[in-house]
Amino acid sequence: MCLEKLSLKLEDKVTWLKSLNGFESVINNPYEIDVVMKILKYVHLCIVDNFSESDIENNEEYVIDIFYDLIDAIEKNETKRVISNFISIDDLICRIRPYLKPRKLRLYRKQIGLLIKNRMSNSQEEKNIEKKIHFLWIGDMPETYIKNIQLWSELNKNYKITLWLDFDTLLAGHLYKYKSGKIKNTDLSNKDSINLHKECFNFYKSKSKSKSKSKSKSKSKSKSCINDKIISNYLKQTSLLIERKKIIKRIKDHFLNISNDNIFIRDVNDIIKKENYMAERNIYNFEVFYRTNLAAASDIARLLILKEEGGIYIDVDTIPKLNVKLRNAKSFAKKSKFYSLDLETLDVLKNKIILNELSEYNVLSKSNWGKGLCIEESDDILVSKIKDYMSKLDKREIITGLGDVYLPFGLFLISRHKNKKKIFFNNVIATNTESILIKECLNLIKDNYRNIFGIFKKNIISNDEKDFFENYSLDGYKNDSRITLNISGPGPLLNAAHFFIVKYFELPNYILQESTIELLSNHLSFTEQTIETEHSLKSSWML
Repeated sequence: MCLEKLSLKLEDKVTWLKSLNGFESVINNPYEIDVVMKILKYVHLCIVDNFSESDIENNEEYVIDIFYDLIDAIEKNETKRVISNFISIDDLICRIRPYLKPRKLRLYRKQIGLLIKNRMSNSQEEKNIEKKIHFLWIGDMPETYIKNIQLWSELNKNYKITLWLDFDTLLAGHLYKYKSGKIKNTDLSNKDSINLHKECFNFYKSKSKSKSKSKSKSKSKSKSCINDKIISNYLKQTSLLIERKKIIKRIKDHFLNISNDNIFIRDVNDIIKKENYMAERNIYNFEVFYRTNLAAASDIARLLILKEEGGIYIDVDTIPKLNVKLRNAKSFAKKSKFYSLDLETLDVLKNKIILNELSEYNVLSKSNWGKGLCIEESDDILVSKIKDYMSKLDKREIITGLGDVYLPFGLFLISRHKNKKKIFFNNVIATNTESILIKECLNLIKDNYRNIFGIFKKNIISNDEKDFFENYSLDGYKNDSRITLNISGPGPLLNAAHFFIVKYFELPNYILQESTIELLSNHLSFTEQTIETEHSLKSSWML
């Protein structure tokens, strides 16, 4: 069957469907069929003369199968199959982009997006997320982040809030400060900086092996903070003496003071040290002792927490959604000397003022306004403008809790930039236990580290390997390569989401990531949070 015959056959079928009594009730959304037929005709006109058996987008049978299966799925009201074919049509449109007028391309992709949104929102297959919110920290936590957790707790009384700590590695911040000071504040070469990392990791390896032997000989010993002892001994070796026991006690007391009715403190080692997570544990400890990149260590730990517990993971430097749009202030800023402010920087200022105004979160003083931003302390006119705008709002309009969070088809939600639809983060992830997404993401991360460990152990490496390993080792110290994002952060999470969507909706393996990202952006993303804070401009782990 050629495209022309298919088009005629489908038109006959659509005409027949519309002639049925109660057509509106038989077909979930009659508009779907009209859009599909318009796209089919346009696709036929654009590519009918360019068919090739070798190109997916120009393979006549491939195109026929998509449209015929879609009409059949619409007729039978099989939502999952309808969405699958919509994604395939979006993929087809992306592939034949050279043949399409830009306006038509945007129009049809937008229409498909709206049809998918309608199907997703009316689906009976939504599942409630477990009412759990997880936070994680390695080392000693700044007071600001404790206030963030308390704010989430105040606004979400119907959620169980858990702060996960690594009670074996409370001195991680001291180790990072030492290494950061040596690398950033001295003329240490890249080679010497990498050698410093290696020296620290090799010290950990030698001490952890001797500790495991002594533990087997003396099983009566209580559980000890093995990582903290190693950190303390390593810093002593470098002539940096710290009072380990006093510092650990102070940190523990600091955390225990925040516990209240719905904030629970748990040790992440209860999960990380499970026998089936040996590979993940090795990666975690490698990041703590080699790069001392606590963000990367956290990337691993947060996924294991979600795999075991389900719920919503939230970074401690993320705050609840602030429902204030600065229409007047933005206009004022553009017309005055503040014209150079980008909107995100303006949002940071606005959010700091809001937090200062909220009685539940009174930690930011006026002296801190504009700290690290492109605003001088004397620039009170804009501040006044924002405060005047906010004074007309009820507090309940400014900040709200999560309420019920639903997972379409029981899948997942990933944090996305509120304005830029194709920028994703891993500061918020929502999923249920034993999620395939989390398992796939962990597998991708483990593949990345197999490559890193392989280079680490080699005596002779290629120039490409040398450049990669140098960028990896010094990310956050001497460069801002952001390589960690692609090794353990949003990069593997997005790739895992693509593979998961392909598998769940039974899509062909060659489907473009552009189309699955479109689905992710519009229907599987989480924007009920605020990331425009001073600390989020730079990773809180690297301040």
